[in-house]
Amino acid sequence: MRIVKSFLSLLLIMAVIIPGFAQAKDTQKVGKITAVSGSTEVKKSGGKKQVKAFKSMAITQGDTIITGRNGKVNMDLDSDKEVIIGPNTKLVISQLVQNARAMSGKTSMSLLGGSVMVKVKKKLTGDSRFEIKTPTAIMGVMGTQFVMKYERNTSFIGVIEGTVAVSKLDGTPGPSVHANEQAYVNPSGDGVPEALNLNNLPLFALEQYAEDIEHMLENNPNPDLQALKERIEKVRKEKQQAQDDEQEGEEQPETSTIIHEGTSPSRDKSDRGSSGGGGGGGGDNPTPVAKPTVVSQGAFHPTPNQRTDLSIELALAGDSLKEIFYSTGERVLEEGTDYRLESGTQSGRQTIVVLSSFLQDGIGDRNSFDLKLTFTSGYTLLVTVKAREVKSPQLDTEEFYNNMHVYVPNNRTFILPFTTSIKSNVVDELTENDISVLRNGTNLWRNDDGRNKHDWTENDRITTEGNQLKIELENGVAIGKSVEVYVAENTLKNTQTDDIQEEAGFVEFSLSPFATPDSIKVDPNSSKDIVINITSFGYPFDRLELEGGSLEENDYEISPAGSNLMVLKLTPHLIGRLYGQRFTLLTYFRDEVGGGEYPISIELQFPW
Repeated sequence: MRIVKSFLSLLLIMAVIIPGFAQAKDTQKVGKITAVSGSTEVKKSGGKKQVKAFKSMAITQGDTIITGRNGKVNMDLDSDKEVIIGPNTKLVISQLVQNARAMSGKTSMSLLGGSVMVKVKKKLTGDSRFEIKTPTAIMGVMGTQFVMKYERNTSFIGVIEGTVAVSKLDGTPGPSVHANEQAYVNPSGDGVPEALNLNNLPLFALEQYAEDIEHMLENNPNPDLQALKERIEKVRKEKQQAQDDEQEGEEQPETSTIIHEGTSPSRDKSDRGSSGGGGGGGGDNPTPVAKPTVVSQGAFHPTPNQRTDLSIELALAGDSLKEIFYSTGERVLEEGTDYRLESGTQSGRQTIVVLSSFLQDGIGDRNSFDLKLTFTSGYTLLVTVKAREVKSPQLDTEEFYNNMHVYVPNNRTFILPFTTSIKSNVVDELTENDISVLRNGTNLWRNDDGRNKHDWTENDRITTEGNQLKIELENGVAIGKSVEVYVAENTLKNTQTDDIQEEAGFVEFSLSPFATPDSIKVDPNSSKDIVINITSFGYPFDRLELEGGSLEENDYEISPAGSNLMVLKLTPHLIGRLYGQRFTLLTYFRDEVGGGEYPISIELQFPW
């Protein structure tokens, strides 16, 4: 009994001395990559570069997984949750925490493009939460197996087992999709469940589905499962063949050089000189003549609906253009419909302008194509035209999270950095302007009391400058609350190239001041100040307190180091005065929006 009382007393003392000891906190969990194939990279939270993914790689909150054309990743988030990430996908692990009070957790992912397959092996209980967000909807998981895709501003959900509850981005309920159902969710968050169509599942998901059915048949052979397996296998083979055909059709030389092929103009023997007496052999080897050549040519955008007119300038060398064939003679292009002719930049030159209508509808998704040019002399010239490198603006999430004190200078200003210089994507200048495009394409949610979509006011400002999208709210966000920002695809374009933003950008952050570091092991023999950086998000500093004690004037110094950063220095005088104790400093900030104050704790520990 005496031992028990002593133990309880120790717990009570620790609860008083160590803030947060009696109140357990949520902790971050760690996922793990279990298999990887093809081109796959991971942007680690807090890192600058993308690194190649590998088996057994740890995945933590804030990481971004990016797969290439043939990439695929299998990832375990818990012992009962598996996520399979398909090709051409970008997935952000937004939240991955373990609840301290129960055997449960919270997992949130943002699918910015591509497809994933999720397998939750047991029903979620307690306050567990598992959701996937896209720029059009939020999918809440309730013990299920399903496939999600996001492309062309539309979300697709196909449920194999269980149920997925769809919510709109403003938090209002959307459709519930049950087993063997699917739904397409439009940008407004609306969708109608219908019967699941296997043809709508991506190839990697069909392969996994077929493998799962095979395992089930081993333990439970029955005609229905066998019939399902055969249907899946039939669709899988069709999709695989279509993919192989598409890749074969797109295989082209990697270089962008222009290929010239042709024959010299034919000549009658009478034009070659004397034909008698065996003399004058030059009649069989005519003097080479100048041939038409390509002086310059453009490249086209790989996305069909973003292609514009493309120019090819020729030096005619005294010849004249006769016809233009698509793909070495597949069909003749029509002047006025497929192309037009213009004068060249100099005398003796001519420009072929390949029209956007042909580039958008006539070549499909190819990355290159050939034009065969024929001339009145009989000479032919083969020109290979290639897609150019696209420099589409992308939200640089790593830069944002690594320098939040720069990009969130206060509780009213949020700056989003992109990978290129940006401007608004104004399509029709008669009906749209920069402000309307930016406001329509940028969605902001305040997580105050629930998830509330912010309605732009007349005095809110959204502007672009250089590579940054800047949001300035008339009214700030209360301290301790979080904010989510989506920038929908097609909202921005590259200032230099006019390449349109092809994928949505998303950031989620909390406006809770924090100290770096927030726990320090003190060296009592050091004569140096202890320096602590405090990210304040612009909230005003109020006071500093020592829990269970008092501070003297020469114990510390606190000073601003920018609009969003403060530097706290603890002097050797304080360390010497409190030597041998474990103590906590409380730094208070005023909440001018919601009222009250907000403390952050800094724990200092002496060696025992």
